[in-house]
Amino acid sequence: MTRYCWVEPEVNTLSRFDLTDSPLICAILEQRGFTSADDVAEFLSPKLSNLSDPYLLPDMQLAVQRITDAIAAGRLIGVFGDYDADGVTSTATLSRALAVLGGRFRTYLPHRIRDGYGLNRGAIDRMVADGVSLLVALDCGTSDVDEIVYAQARGLSTVVVDHHHIQAGQPTLPNTAFVSAQRAESTFPFRELAAVGVTYYLVRALLGDERAAKFLPLVALGTVADVVPLSGENRTLVHHGLHRFARDGVIGLQALAQQAKLDPSNVSSYHCGFVLGPRINAAGRMAEPDIALELLLTDDRLRAAELADELGKLNATRQQRVRTMLAQAEDAVQREGDALPFLVVGGTDWSPGLVGLVAGRLTERFYRPSLALSIGEEISRGSARSIAEFNIAEALDQCADLLLEHGGHSQAAGLSVKTSDIPLLEARLIQMVHEAFGDEIPRMPVTIDAELHGRELSLKTARLLALLEPHGAGNPEPRFLLRSVIVRSPRRTRDGKHLQFDLETADGTIARAIFFDGAAALPALTTRGPFDLVLQLKLDRWNGRTKLGVEVVDYRPAVALSAHW
Repeated sequence: MTRYCWVEPEVNTLSRFDLTDSPLICAILEQRGFTSADDVAEFLSPKLSNLSDPYLLPDMQLAVQRITDAIAAGRLIGVFGDYDADGVTSTATLSRALAVLGGRFRTYLPHRIRDGYGLNRGAIDRMVADGVSLLVALDCGTSDVDEIVYAQARGLSTVVVDHHHIQAGQPTLPNTAFVSAQRAESTFPFRELAAVGVTYYLVRALLGDERAAKFLPLVALGTVADVVPLSGENRTLVHHGLHRFARDGVIGLQALAQQAKLDPSNVSSYHCGFVLGPRINAAGRMAEPDIALELLLTDDRLRAAELADELGKLNATRQQRVRTMLAQAEDAVQREGDALPFLVVGGTDWSPGLVGLVAGRLTERFYRPSLALSIGEEISRGSARSIAEFNIAEALDQCADLLLEHGGHSQAAGLSVKTSDIPLLEARLIQMVHEAFGDEIPRMPVTIDAELHGRELSLKTARLLALLEPHGAGNPEPRFLLRSVIVRSPRRTRDGKHLQFDLETADGTIARAIFFDGAAALPALTTRGPFDLVLQLKLDRWNGRTKLGVEVVDYRPAVALSAHW
């Protein structure tokens, strides 16, 4: 019946540690490993002054020297970024910093289909023709050794600012200022920065902390959109970026928020990940990434509004196409059997720019590593997504002999492969999952932070929980166990996908709840019950009003029945 493997809290709502004034917040933070009041204070109120020294990143001094020398000599700098939200915000952040310093620069973003991921010789040739003397690669370059060598042969000095996985045995980047916390020799204390985070540390080194802080809204958007852990330094960057969004967000960010009908003063990590980030990504997925970059670089409000509207339309088209591809993928999985340990799907008419979204949805639904492919006549391009227990970047390293190119992180990666080799790749990936887990592939865990009582289903509690934001990878929204609940009048929503119902707790508290994607549970929840629920509490803001939102994550028959019933 349950969707997940419930991981219940080891302690109850009353914490053993006096970490904060709130017993509930104490219980959540204790459950997440906090043991000292100082660590809690930093978590709840992260300070920019506690960010690490940029010069702890390898080659930072050399990168700064090459950039400042180029600016001083009036030489043209080529800023090359990736086509996704992390790469676009990285490019916008460094470009705006160079403008503050009076530098001459030109931006270059690859086209996902024509150029593929990472540095390419065509872009390098264009830079040389434009008179570029210094190439700064952002959110790429780590695995582009041949392209770096080619750029240097054509007379370009090179800087790489990246965060991607470094493949075992990979040659070092020659004569390059390679700024990455992923390098084995890095002394930087936090390894999980997004590329825009690494770029921000470069900008801090170039501009100083006070002037660099104005770019934090861009950093927050790119960091959340790239789904890196919102802990440590990332949490600090996102926390302050969201707080500064209305004040310091560039005109393009303000226009994008307005197009999405968001209040810039209330932009959250959720909005960055699921509303604004997808609009930035839609440019590279559906058209030209330069549309999004121009939005983040323009200071013309009218032009910003036009570009934001264009991105909104591209995103709507993207959503419709993904729905179609996902329906085909889910049909294929059901035909093959969703018990397969590694899901491989594809289509000849699937857009390479959208396959990552399909893979992500499959992994979320079936809790399996997934690979979605745009299948070409000779070469296919794909994106893989994985579960927490299986490092997909390392798995693809072990399949390098079958791949034309690959790269990424532990949970997300991209690749290209000869179409004829897809069956071999699928078989090897399935075998690797079998070797990792045997016949028992992990069930999707749902970690419960604390147990709630009916009286705690309140707007006051939801406001208190807002102290734990921003939420995202590494800092998920708290989930709670509510025991012995009676479900009243469950009913499907108009689209037939979700359930709405009233819940009544053992102490008589009544609250309205929604169970997203829970329509299949209607027959079970129509029975008398009672049920135990896993749920989340939200601040539901609409039309200037705020009310409590209760979102059900999972349910089961009540384990211990309350005497109330």
